[in-house]
Amino acid sequence: MRHCSLALIIAVLAAASAPAAIIVDAGGSGDYLTIQEGINAASEGDSVIVRPGMYTGPSNRGLTFDGTNITLTTLGNIESTIIDCGGWDRAFYVLNTGEDTTCVISGFTIRNGYTPSSDGGGIFASGASLTVEGCVIENCTASNNGGGVFFGYNTRLGRSIIKDCVIRDNHVESRGGGIMVSHGAAKIIGCTFARNSTTGDDEASQGGGAVCCHTIHEMTPIASCTFVGNSSVLNGSAIHSYAALDVVVRTSVIAFSEGGPAMTAGGGGFSMIDYNLFYWNTGGDYPGEHPDNLIGDPLFCDFYADDFTLCANSPCLPGGNPWGELIGAHDTACGECDSPVEDATWGSIKALWR
Repeated sequence: MRHCSLALIIAVLAAASAPAAIIVDAGGSGDYLTIQEGINAASEGDSVIVRPGMYTGPSNRGLTFDGTNITLTTLGNIESTIIDCGGWDRAFYVLNTGEDTTCVISGFTIRNGYTPSSDGGGIFASGASLTVEGCVIENCTASNNGGGVFFGYNTRLGRSIIKDCVIRDNHVESRGGGIMVSHGAAKIIGCTFARNSTTGDDEASQGGGAVCCHTIHEMTPIASCTFVGNSSVLNGSAIHSYAALDVVVRTSVIAFSEGGPAMTAGGGGFSMIDYNLFYWNTGGDYPGEHPDNLIGDPLFCDFYADDFTLCANSPCLPGGNPWGELIGAHDTACGECDSPVEDATWGSIKALWR
């Protein structure tokens, strides 16, 4: 009996310490109806699993983790698990609560975030580091510093990570239409940036239609990403880096940028720009001499339908470039094709696409 009792105690203690899985379901069949309720019930290392649905209202926006590192995820149905902020607030607001990259947001569509006088229209994380993966962040707006996402002041907690995300149609007046990284560092890997914009028309606006990096404290790689149709009035219609010496741009497609040069730097530069493909950027491509890059049509399968997978004869495929690298966020998904733009002007392309 003594051995059985001891075994039972050990089993109970193990069960008590195991990470929990908390279910959120707006339809009422989970543990909680709203995302914030699920987060509040979680302990360090737990998972909060959100079932498909439209999540709106005060307890589904302005979400905070309050210093607890959890995994907030979905059942893998990104198109139907939606946080719609309705133009009232950001989706996530994480300020000086010390989360690290084991705090994960995965598998959501985040849309219509808004902040009228501050940073990070969709996700704001300052004094904390997050991992954001496999999400769509769209139609979010901020006045400054990251229409879609703001990461900042996170050096002691590790570089924030955003990977395998689609960041599209986000807007900011100045600095980083898609993402702003400030006074810290990040890893931006395997993401697609489409039609993000900054509209400030003076030097103070800095720019970065898709990504802006400011005062970077550790290496910040921007790698295996696809940039299409991003815009800024003056600086970096795709990427702008300033007061930052360790921003690396590799194996990425940067195409159809509009306004200023696709990449610009001020008060510092890019430590590496290589193995990228540039195409039809109206203000030019990149600063300085960087010979290990290509200029040419990436050959997307269906540019007009936002399908940025690659034709079988694309130079972005490992067999199509001198380095044997996959360039951009997408692999091949169709047969060989001709350039979709060779007989068209950029103005006519925009008219069809937007």
